[in-house]
Amino acid sequence: MSDLFPDALDHFHTAEAALARSDFARAEAEYLACLRLFEQIEGANSVNTANLHNALAIVREMQGNLDEALASARQAHAIMQALPQENGRNAQTIRLQTWLKIGGLQRHMARYAAAELWLRRALDHAVHCFGAASPEAAEARNELGILYKYTAAFAKAEQLYRQALDSLTQSVGEQHSSVAAIYHNLGGLEHARGNFAAGEPYGRKAWAINCALLGENHPTTLQDACAYAGILDGLERFAESEPIY
Repeated sequence: MSDLFPDALDHFHTAEAALARSDFARAEAEYLACLRLFEQIEGANSVNTANLHNALAIVREMQGNLDEALASARQAHAIMQALPQENGRNAQTIRLQTWLKIGGLQRHMARYAAAELWLRRALDHAVHCFGAASPEAAEARNELGILYKYTAAFAKAEQLYRQALDSLTQSVGEQHSSVAAIYHNLGGLEHARGNFAAGEPYGRKAWAINCALLGENHPTTLQDACAYAGILDGLERFAESEPIY
């Protein structure tokens, strides 16, 4: 079946390109085509098929199909659970992404207790496999922090965000999209607390970093801009927020 491998890769790269331009329906179709080929090449239960189920979870979530997304992520989890636990960094990364995706989807579906279980599991896994100061652990802390912000456990959220920020700035530097995401979330946390003055520098930094990295018209940058404008509104700096909107 190895002659199918180039076709599978073609579908995967086409899916990735479609995802990058937010053509989620095309990305889903191409990931599915890739998955079917990998099922023929490797069988239904491999690290690669689990990774493709995670990719399908992402594009289905982006289309608002949360139940289908969760089913895809659970399929990835079932595959990874059936594989040996110590089988390389790539497999451990896919396990982490699977658990983060299940936890994030549970959060979006307001199933907060279930979300916390999955996200804590992901954080423990990241620390164990990649180290407490790793980017993987920072990502898990950020996701768990978002959950605590949703549930108004603001002190827990802040602690996790700051731990993630400290390790990320040491490993990747200040000018990185992952660092911008933490600044965005710290700004959002202070906005939720009503502490707009404390949130203003975080919102400004997130917007500035992604303007430099992604361009001012990228969807992520625009989300940062709107979040920053909301903080400026809280400070009654309407002359500054209106042009941003």
